[in-house]
Amino acid sequence: MDEFATPALIGQVVVLAGAVFFVWVAFRECVRVAIKIAVPVGILAALAIWSGLLDGTTIGGALASVGEGVVAGVHSLVEWIAAAAANMS
Repeated sequence: MDEFATPALIGQVVVLAGAVFFVWVAFRECVRVAIKIAVPVGILAALAIWSGLLDGTTIGGALASVGEGVVAGVHSLVEWIAAAAANMS
C-alpha cells in the first residue's frame, strides 16, 4: 500500500511553507520601505514636471522616453488584441 504523505514529503512541505513565509515577510518589509521612499520622490517629481522644471533636462528627456515607450507598448497591445479578436470571428 502506497503512502500518500510520506515523512519526507511532509518535511519538504514544511520547509517550503517556511521559506515562502520568510520571503513573503521580507518582501512585505521591502515594499513598505520602498513606498516610504517612492511616494515623496514621486510627489516631488510630479510637482517638478507640472511646474516645468524638468522640461529641458536629462531627467525630463528620460521621462519623455519612458512615456513614449509606454504609449507604444499600449498601442501594440491594442493592435494584438484587435488582430486576435478579428481572427476569432
